[in-house]
Amino acid sequence: MPHEIVEQYLNDTLKPQLAVLNTPSELIEHVLISVREQMLSCIRHWNDISFRKALLIVGEEEGAFYLPKANADIRNFVVVTLRNSALESIHADSYRPTGKSKRLSQNYIKTITSAAIEYFMRVDLPLLTERIGPLDHDKYGNLTKRYPVSWTALTQLSSTTNQIIDYKPIPILIRPSVSNLKPQQAVNGAFFSEKQSQLMYVAADGYSLTVDPGLLHTLQTIVKDDLPFIGDGFKTVSRNIEKLLTVMEFVMGNECAFITSNYLMANGHIERRTKPLKPGHDLREVKRNWLNHKGLTKNHKTWLQVASEV
Repeated sequence: MPHEIVEQYLNDTLKPQLAVLNTPSELIEHVLISVREQMLSCIRHWNDISFRKALLIVGEEEGAFYLPKANADIRNFVVVTLRNSALESIHADSYRPTGKSKRLSQNYIKTITSAAIEYFMRVDLPLLTERIGPLDHDKYGNLTKRYPVSWTALTQLSSTTNQIIDYKPIPILIRPSVSNLKPQQAVNGAFFSEKQSQLMYVAADGYSLTVDPGLLHTLQTIVKDDLPFIGDGFKTVSRNIEKLLTVMEFVMGNECAFITSNYLMANGHIERRTKPLKPGHDLREVKRNWLNHKGLTKNHKTWLQVASEV
């Protein structure tokens, strides 16, 4: 039954929506495989409230602004399992449409996510969890063991509305690395190139498990100089949860802070904005978020001010 519910959504709703864009059939299938795997894995753990909250908190920055209005868990579910999937491959700057196919526009993404919310807000997800059984590949099931520092931080963040959270840090036996990410020449975002002494912009698929020179340089620099990693939101790092957690684990596991417009996270300490801002789509919107100090702690505000001046 759970598989049938997800398959019905994929075949009757998402697949036709992508076909309208004349998306190549192999790419459509790639997206469906990605979404199917993530939806089933999330549903598999739905009744584990602590796990579900930790996973879905990743989608809260965007889910709070999704329409139609529905339970926050449903909107965040759509962000985490659908928006943060290989669907990004048809929207990213790196996508080169053929003469017939079209790139996925921001407006059409809203159409897709709204349809998903309308579909799943009518589904009894707690009931599906009881009937789903073991999965051949549980996408999210191994995250707790692979990324203990970052997963603990997400668990702490999602378990309370307190603005400042202190908890017992996770012991670091071996310093984490980003060795599971493959080198890539370009990825969505901007970085400062010391070699060229200017802000550089590169673009590629925001879902693939890759690390570009700019991100790698940033990660190496913050560890060497004991600086925080500062971005705009979770999606700014990656829409691939494994890449996101790899970066978070590397940063916090090397005793640095992972900072976004909404959160300041370190191993054992978290600060949050009282009301999350929607992540920006470009550098102008990112800096606007950094300059918005409403609902921030003094420490969080100071670091975002520094970032906005770079």
